[in-house]
Amino acid sequence: MRSRINQFIQNPIGATLAKGGAVVLLFKVIGALGGYVLLFSLSRVGGELSVGIYEVAFTVVLIGSTVSRWGLDTVLVREMARDREVNLASRVLYLAVLSRVFLLSIACSIAVFLGAQFLTDLFFQNTPTKVI
Repeated sequence: MRSRINQFIQNPIGATLAKGGAVVLLFKVIGALGGYVLLFSLSRVGGELSVGIYEVAFTVVLIGSTVSRWGLDTVLVREMARDREVNLASRVLYLAVLSRVFLLSIACSIAVFLGAQFLTDLFFQNTPTKVI
């Protein structure tokens, strides 16, 4: 196993991938620790209601961002790699995807804004058994 790792790191592409992966892992760990510290602080200062409001808002934002991307991030990576092989400019594709994601994000934001009262009633004025 060690010999395979050493062989991978000796390869310039492998070393670049290992460095990039280590940086991504480091930032993911920092983000997770930051989220934990934020929730701990929020629970100390605001109590369980504040944590609940934060979690619902965070969940709505995550769902909105997933819907807004609509899988275009995966398509963008694939198409930009293909375009790079053929020496095509990817700027037009990138701007097209960015504008679509931006417009979908605005639409999701408007939907959440208009449905704010419904979400409030659903999550904060009913008992958990009524929500289910």
